[in-house]
Amino acid sequence: MPPKKDFQEINEYYSTLFHEMVHSTGNKDRLDREGVTGKTASEVKITVKRN
Repeated sequence: MPPKKDFQEINEYYSTLFHEMVHSTGNKDRLDREGVTGKTASEVKITVKRN
């Protein structure tokens, strides 16, 4: 997370901070993808949940 001084507007800082906090929750459905887990796209199993 870049420091506050790197953002032109304070709302941009907090928007980015909260976005990154969501990533940090470790939810498998969001994070189990290429670039995050080190897997390639073909190695990632995608499950679609239907209501």
